[in-house]
Amino acid sequence: MTPQEKVIEDIAKRHLLVDTLETRNNDSQDFYEVAVWCIKAALDEAFEAGKNASAIDAT
Repeated sequence: MTPQEKVIEDIAKRHLLVDTLETRNNDSQDFYEVAVWCIKAALDEAFEAGKNASAIDAT
């Protein structure tokens, strides 16, 4: 797993309560009902992680 994939999976676990981002070919395991504020929090954190990664790459 790449560092980027690890960050994305960690965000999904914390904000979206998703066990894994791997496809399991089972509707009850691959589809989730998630509150919009959880999605917003996950996207905000992912955006910040991207900004931080860009700042590190620039140095």
